[in-house]
Amino acid sequence: MTDEKIFLIGRRHFYIALVLFILLMKASFFTRTPTDWDEGVYLYLAQNMGWLFDNYSLKGSLFERELLHNVYSSPVFHHPPLIPYMIKILSVGLPPEAAAKLVNFGFIFLSFFLVYNISSKLAGSRSAYMATVLWALCPVFNLESNLIHLDFPCTVLMLAGIWCYICFHENPSQNGFLFLSAAGFASAMLVKFTAPVYILVPLSFIAADRDLRNRKAVLLYIGILFAGFAWWFYIIFRLGSLIPHEFFGSIGGQSFSSPYLKSISKRHWYHVWLYFTAICPLFIVYLYGITKYGAGLIRNPKTFRDAPFNIRILAAVNISLIVSAFAFNIMNAYSNGYWILRHNLPIFPIIYITVAYIIRLIFDENNKIFNAYFIVFIFLNMVLMSFSTFVTMLNQTTLKAVPAIFFWIPGAARFFY
Repeated sequence: MTDEKIFLIGRRHFYIALVLFILLMKASFFTRTPTDWDEGVYLYLAQNMGWLFDNYSLKGSLFERELLHNVYSSPVFHHPPLIPYMIKILSVGLPPEAAAKLVNFGFIFLSFFLVYNISSKLAGSRSAYMATVLWALCPVFNLESNLIHLDFPCTVLMLAGIWCYICFHENPSQNGFLFLSAAGFASAMLVKFTAPVYILVPLSFIAADRDLRNRKAVLLYIGILFAGFAWWFYIIFRLGSLIPHEFFGSIGGQSFSSPYLKSISKRHWYHVWLYFTAICPLFIVYLYGITKYGAGLIRNPKTFRDAPFNIRILAAVNISLIVSAFAFNIMNAYSNGYWILRHNLPIFPIIYITVAYIIRLIFDENNKIFNAYFIVFIFLNMVLMSFSTFVTMLNQTTLKAVPAIFFWIPGAARFFY
């Protein structure tokens, strides 16, 4: 029996319902005024940088005076100019804030297209519906896609790279998909200063795809990927080091700390994942699934080589993203001392896709008693995510996703920062 017969939902009607849901959840998106310092920084850079990337700095601005950190007085801003430049291009015909919102809105719809289609190709249509719903209910996604931040565009560009690679595997004679995949990953690497660590993801695809035999295409693919390091090369050329003193330390021994930064200053790495588990309890299913698969892989490595393409790619993207996200967080914690939930956003849609696939496998075992309780757990997860998103969107100025469990279990918040 096919997925479509088991799960009777018309794709067209699902898309219509999804668009209506997005418009409902993003009602405040069109009227919201940027309040976060980071948003002001990117808007300032978009307005003041030159068309040839000159004057890409905050020197002489309000941010240099108020944000007492060396990075804001550096002769060149530390993050690459890709997103500010996109905003600048659209600002030719729109106010900067409207241009930034248009950029985000495009990424929002693209993210749903990519999550659904990646999940559909790797795990089947039933899993695709589930993964897309989880992404739609994710409070971190809903918050970050409302803000002028860099983590959300980085996530979507990585998803684009993944989808294009899968399309290439389905059409191996179409090298264009392979090069678009590399371009997607390279673009993602050019969104944030620390994003080049995500090169592990496309490299893991090359290692996992035993059908990839065109060496010239592979070399060109890798060449395009390494364009993602262009900003690092520029920083080394301009400032003499990849970690120049201009990016570290505070001015005059003083430090700027917003209410948001003060609220997370005591957070450790495990608080981030406690938060995520409280928001999406199905993360427990993800941990169970990857642990079970990892243990089996250690016992018998041939299971990976002999597995079908979708399983190898799903395993490769999970393993590489876990390692990359860990490295990304270590680099950010080293540079600013904070563990921030949104820095893990690139792995969230992959977690949802993997969870949806694991859920499908569990239901396919036809354990009616277990499935009955499991359905209740899934329903509870959806309620918790919906409530968390609702509360988060009501108070976006805190810049934090708020788990519903804070309101339902007295004293639960003391385990979090």
